[in-house]
Amino acid sequence: MKHVSILASLVLAATAAFAAPQVVFKPVPAALLAQANSEKILVYGPQYGGTYMQGQWKAGKILVQALASYAGNRDADKPLLAQLRAVLKGDAAICGNGGYSAQHERMYTTAVVMAKNTPEVWSQLTDKEKHKLDLLMKASLIGAAVTTNDKMFSDKKARKTATCMDGDTNFYRDWNPNHREGAIGGLIAGACYFGPAEAQKFLDTYDHEKFCEELKAADLENPYKIFSGQLPHKKSKGLLTPDEINNAVHGFTYYNMTLADAMKIYLSLVTNTYSGTVAAGLNDGEGIDGGGKIAAGADELPNKGKKGMLKEFASIDEGGKRSCVKYCYGGFRPDMANLLTLVTSGKFEFDNPEWKEAFALMKVGNEDLFYKLDKGYICYSHGKAETAPITYDPKRDFAMMRDLWLQTILPTLEANTK
Repeated sequence: MKHVSILASLVLAATAAFAAPQVVFKPVPAALLAQANSEKILVYGPQYGGTYMQGQWKAGKILVQALASYAGNRDADKPLLAQLRAVLKGDAAICGNGGYSAQHERMYTTAVVMAKNTPEVWSQLTDKEKHKLDLLMKASLIGAAVTTNDKMFSDKKARKTATCMDGDTNFYRDWNPNHREGAIGGLIAGACYFGPAEAQKFLDTYDHEKFCEELKAADLENPYKIFSGQLPHKKSKGLLTPDEINNAVHGFTYYNMTLADAMKIYLSLVTNTYSGTVAAGLNDGEGIDGGGKIAAGADELPNKGKKGMLKEFASIDEGGKRSCVKYCYGGFRPDMANLLTLVTSGKFEFDNPEWKEAFALMKVGNEDLFYKLDKGYICYSHGKAETAPITYDPKRDFAMMRDLWLQTILPTLEANTK
């Protein structure tokens, strides 16, 4: 049987030769990991108001732990596993609702993708735990597909019937980045976790009633109740039927792209999220009613007039013009999660000319974001100006995500983008 062993070795060697090379990340600083580990374990739940999570603005700690582990810091494995397992409990699981709340689920689903690509972590999970993770990632993918597919969003008439899984209609796939990055990012997460072909096959053959039974059997209470219609949104005007959900995801496309186009989907996101022109605020930095502008340092603003500012520093909402650092952050953080999903699964195209252009925008936009947080930014949204400038609020993970970007992600991207 020696020849069988030799053949097996040759097959493994050939597979390794064609496998995507793992990107070597600059290590996550020990102090940053310690900070992330000091935060309490985060869990999810069907809390209305678009959050579907407890402590959602501190969820970046999950990315820090997962990236530290992926980058080879074995001290991160145990806290990462504890965080992953906490969300496998039925009433703590992600909901997969799609829409606005998906921006917070991207922190967890990205960590799951990174864990799957970290053998030292993945090998410690049981088959039962991996099965639950599979189901949660499928729920996330379905929620993303239902809220972004071409069939339900192709015209104004179809748009009126399109909802999230719980019937929430406060979402559209072309709205601001704090909506788009999370919901559409669920497509990227699914493609990277299962593989594009397998993920597309899952959508094409999806049976909603059968999937609800699987969620129930696995005791994943949160997504089961959302998917089975037991927790309709308080403003719901009606839930999608199982047949409507099946039809929406069978033959899925997003602007004619399939899940095989994960990199292309990401590029469409990042170029929209960083599509503004750097300015100190609305109306050439004058703002509106004292809001929508930087609180100090306008004259020294870096990159003024350059393309790449985060879109929600100069966007619109139902109240008119919008310029708010909090909403900008709602695009920045899930975009960073989507990027990590692609890179750590080996599906990122560093030599793509469109990425090089997008990366230039991103660097300008993130420098602008951090400068405005340093100086303080007075938000204007929903037709009103806030009174106090927003800086590095300790109730949010602004500083943690800034440091993860500057100290680990940015230098890694620069080293690999030629």
